[in-house]
Amino acid sequence: MAYGIETIITEAERPKLEALARSRDRREADRARAILWSARNGAGHEIARAFGVRPTRVYQWRMRYRAGGAAALESRPYQGRAPVKATALLGVAKALLSETAAGTWTLTRLRREIEARAGMTVTTKHVEGVLRREGLWPAAAPRRRPAAGRHVAAGARPAHGTANPGGGSGRGCPKGARRGWAIEQPM
Repeated sequence: MAYGIETIITEAERPKLEALARSRDRREADRARAILWSARNGAGHEIARAFGVRPTRVYQWRMRYRAGGAAALESRPYQGRAPVKATALLGVAKALLSETAAGTWTLTRLRREIEARAGMTVTTKHVEGVLRREGLWPAAAPRRRPAAGRHVAAGARPAHGTANPGGGSGRGCPKGARRGWAIEQPM
């Protein structure tokens, strides 16, 4: 190490750090990789730049490792209050989705029913976030029918130089065709 305190990894700790470096939790893996890199004489500012954090964060990881080994680098459980609204929302949403076909619910309808049954106000965005975290959304989302007049065969694209009859961006069309102007085609 060019300067500072050298990070020493014992033979007993190395397998634990290497296993933690392969963790599904990216933060745990980054901390373990940073310690392994530090042991190979990596400077804190270089490690910080590679992981997209500030150098002080790398120094904190080193101090945690020195104080408690590889176990100190593992993620800690959430320390705040229990998510009261999220648990109530999830209980009501699971009951609603199991009672009826999942495809019949929209987020707005689901939010209104949760508010009526649970007696609390929630936003549609909060409902969506909780359901996505639990893997219940978008599987419960209804399939949308195409608007009238926009039935285009799957994978079909308009010929180059013609307006896009199905709407959309109109890529590949002359500038005027996207705006609906009549464009004469050369013969």
